[in-house]
Amino acid sequence: MCFDDRYLWPWAMTIATAKKHADRDFRCFVANANGLLTEEGKSEARRIATALDVNLEIQDFEVPVGEYSRNQWNATVYARLRMMDELTDDFLWLDSDLIIRPGWCELFDLGAAALADDSTIAVAVRDRQQMIDILRARGNNAAFTAAGDQYFNSGILYVRPSRWQATDYPTQWPQLVRDEASYGFTIVDQDVLNYLLAGQMAFFPGEFNRIISDPMMGNEKVWHYAGAPKPWRIEGDMRGFYMAVETINLDRPAHRITDGGSAYSMYPRYWEAEAEVLATIAARDQVLADDLWRRRDGQMLTLSRAQKAKWAIMRLAARQWR
Repeated sequence: MCFDDRYLWPWAMTIATAKKHADRDFRCFVANANGLLTEEGKSEARRIATALDVNLEIQDFEVPVGEYSRNQWNATVYARLRMMDELTDDFLWLDSDLIIRPGWCELFDLGAAALADDSTIAVAVRDRQQMIDILRARGNNAAFTAAGDQYFNSGILYVRPSRWQATDYPTQWPQLVRDEASYGFTIVDQDVLNYLLAGQMAFFPGEFNRIISDPMMGNEKVWHYAGAPKPWRIEGDMRGFYMAVETINLDRPAHRITDGGSAYSMYPRYWEAEAEVLATIAARDQVLADDLWRRRDGQMLTLSRAQKAKWAIMRLAARQWR
């Protein structure tokens, strides 16, 4: 995994739910990309791991993308490629915006089985059909051109680094990052990986990386809170406005904030999990729990003027309907 100080709370959510539903011991290896996880952040991550009884190792990595900044992304998104360059053991990459569910540890067995094919470098879940349709319609993304319908989401990735290192990909990918605009890349590391690994991938079933803006099937092992807004950044009026817009537009997916699917029901599931994880940490370290909650509160989104007006109208209408 890799994250910066901003993602300490969602990382705690991911790793806490992984620990809760693990059927075996595991080690959490965190890459600190270009120092973006500060010394204070490292200390807090270690305290979180102690409170959750998670075996944690943090290692500094220099990710050769300079002071990369694009939308919400920075150099942390390329850490998985740098880990592929340098690590020797197979590893399972997890994004830090996941809720892990029972059965997730099957990823280790399924990944190892898929890598029995010598031509396979990594294993992932194919991306949601909506994303594939968008990329096909745009027609200018070289990663999609290479991967086609086997275009994958990089939020869950099982990797054999030795096979990656036997190619020239470790020298290719930093140049692809520098030239990403000319390749039509829009999903940063994911596009780079799809471009390079086309034809050298195997695939997990979809329940191991279910994007929450897709309909839920009930068998999901991983909920992936991809996109925006992130549920840990919504509180108060913003939460009420968000839930109202999502619910009113159940039959009009294009008008929803999160672009349709099951997000209106899955965000409350995240908030329920937050309360449970916070209580687990507080039972071991109340000061840490308070620090984490303050850190989370410091990242809250606020309603724009137009959103405040809409929210006021919706609340007034709701009172009249009662």
